[in-house]
Amino acid sequence: MSGQEAHQPNLVPGKPNVDNKLPGWRELTPGGVITEPGNAREFVTGDWGVVRPEWHEKYCIQCLFCWVACPDNAVEVEDGRVVGFDYAHCKGCGVCAHQCPGKVVEGQRRKAIEMKAEADFARQDRGEA
Repeated sequence: MSGQEAHQPNLVPGKPNVDNKLPGWRELTPGGVITEPGNAREFVTGDWGVVRPEWHEKYCIQCLFCWVACPDNAVEVEDGRVVGFDYAHCKGCGVCAHQCPGKVVEGQRRKAIEMKAEADFARQDRGEA
């Protein structure tokens, strides 16, 4: 938009504007555009997913691969250590679980992060699991 504000007529979707014409692409408000820097935290997106990560601290080697790979900045880190997940912003993509090397326990690799269905968390919250 080269420093100028886009012309934004008062439009109602599917209705003609005052000129009796449907808006062109230049008149529409862009979707998915960040209009102000640093505003991503304002948008709660954690309810988009059907799965979410479950973190097992005892298997975590604190490599922070999950934190680096997370596209939503949903891995919570304090003093250089993973402490949990920000489920309000986690979309459940599973990148963290995929990157997690885990720890070898009794000859078996145990991942510190596993993806679980939201329904499993709901059952657990109700004490059914």
